[in-house]
Amino acid sequence: MKEIYIFLLKLIIIIQMFGALFILFGGIKSVEYAKLNVMVIIPIIVLINLLPIDFFETSKKYIVSKYIDYSNDNKTAEEIIEENSNTFILPKIHKIISNRYFVDNINTFNPVTYQGILVLALIINVYLLKYKWNLIK
Repeated sequence: MKEIYIFLLKLIIIIQMFGALFILFGGIKSVEYAKLNVMVIIPIIVLINLLPIDFFETSKKYIVSKYIDYSNDNKTAEEIIEENSNTFILPKIHKIISNRYFVDNINTFNPVTYQGILVLALIINVYLLKYKWNLIK
């Protein structure tokens, strides 16, 4: 039973990772993806981020709490999420960059958070719409 919870946890991590990659680089593939990102997906994600809860983090913590009920591990929920996130290379690179260059006690603004990635995705997609697809005059 606990294998199902680990599978669900890894599935949520993969969905979150590929969603961020699509938002960042989807506009390179076609003009429709760039317009979809700028006009629909990024505004919806910004509105979802305004909610008091984070859907992905809440789902991860719920799944891990169910996993802890079925396992005899003495690990905390954060340790289990961290361990399963580190099996993929992109979240690991994200954490290394965030911890190395944007430590919370030195800098108050970290552009490598998900909100920073959304701003970067918006800039990339608008740039592609203007200079690659020639849609913005």
